[in-house]
Amino acid sequence: MNDVMKKWRRVHTIFNPVIPATAALRVNRTGYNPLSEKITPRLKLPLDHQKYVLAGGIGSGKSTELQATAAQLAPTKLVVLVDLWRHFESSVADPGAIDHLQPAEVVGLLGIAVYRTAKDLLGHDWKGLDQKLADAISGIQSPHDGTPPNVDLARLARGMVIIAAGTAGSLLAGPGGALAGIGAAQVGVESGLALLETVNESTVWEWKIGLRGRNRSSDQDVPVRNVLQATNALMDDIRRQYRRDIVLLIDGLDRVQDPTTFEDLFVESGLIGDLRCDLVTTLDLGLVQRYRSRIRWCRPFDFTYVPVASANAPSEPYPAGIAFFEALAAQRFQKLDIAPPISAPMIQRLAYYSGGRLRDFISLIREVAVNAMLDESPRAAPKHVDAALDDFRRDRENGLNIAHIQLLQSVLDDTAHQLPADALALELMERQLLLAYPNENPWYLPHTILTLSLLKRHG
Repeated sequence: MNDVMKKWRRVHTIFNPVIPATAALRVNRTGYNPLSEKITPRLKLPLDHQKYVLAGGIGSGKSTELQATAAQLAPTKLVVLVDLWRHFESSVADPGAIDHLQPAEVVGLLGIAVYRTAKDLLGHDWKGLDQKLADAISGIQSPHDGTPPNVDLARLARGMVIIAAGTAGSLLAGPGGALAGIGAAQVGVESGLALLETVNESTVWEWKIGLRGRNRSSDQDVPVRNVLQATNALMDDIRRQYRRDIVLLIDGLDRVQDPTTFEDLFVESGLIGDLRCDLVTTLDLGLVQRYRSRIRWCRPFDFTYVPVASANAPSEPYPAGIAFFEALAAQRFQKLDIAPPISAPMIQRLAYYSGGRLRDFISLIREVAVNAMLDESPRAAPKHVDAALDDFRRDRENGLNIAHIQLLQSVLDDTAHQLPADALALELMERQLLLAYPNENPWYLPHTILTLSLLKRHG
């Protein structure tokens, strides 16, 4: 492998769109980041059981910011960050099941995460509280042969990916403290956080969760209350033993796209709000917008995309937003200790046509790297950027019908760029083709890549 290939391969590796950025690669989103500017300062206050929702689209950078939040809270709190989407992809091996979750199942998963964090990091002796949680989880399962299932909590816990942090030196000095940092470089874990990876055991996850076709449970059902009480008992025990409040950071619930499931979990049910801890969870922005007036157990904050255009001139790049992506690219090239192989005008063009969506920008950089490798070119050329954008455009336009196109054009033509009162608009938001941007209130714009050919831009 020659030096040109080695360089582009390193660029391809560091611009990974799936892995959250580490502290060394993170760029502050000053002016439009409710996590760092609003939620984290509130969580540092001596207030009990605060609940917040981070409402945003997939690929907007929420996971990176959640890890940064965990690191910031570590000096005073016991922080447990669990990625439920990754859990359903890997251990459950049924990603679609997340769209069929029930409230008690979410609470049970969080109880398992707290159990494993304290057991592995602190060597905590649960004195039977763990068995009560196992029994409670068993009680919400449907037995296949008439015999209630027997949940092995320790085995289930090994199937969850958890990132945790506690007070410096003390909480992470327990028997599991040696786990801190293992695999962190591979998953983008912030410095100072502990990664509790899944154990490579087949059939380690044996809880049948998110099954389709079940009747909705009620918060008043005795088995449901048992799961809540058992999970709260774990957190109460941690608080008494270590005199530290618990913060649960839940990533991945923004993947719940089914409106009925969303309503069951977060509108009709208040179970998550009854957890005796601070909590921040990610949810889909479009669904939060639909049900905002009925979501009463938390305070929602909108985590919008980075504004690469302005509401007044959507066809022109917005300098402050473009500068964020320039800084992001520069930081990663600097980390590689190489001169930027993609020129500033090219980076600016990629930033604008990413729509302000971090995952799209990083994916575009990767595709430029592949195109340059195919030509064995030491630097990106305009044709490499054009090819990356054209492939991206074709992919994003795929599957759009006349109704989609007309609605997107109407939002582009609307000088106020408001969200249409149409279920189709929510579908386009779920597909990240209608994007929300920050202001006093969010405003909306079709993904800028669609303006290359499909939509008619105005100045």
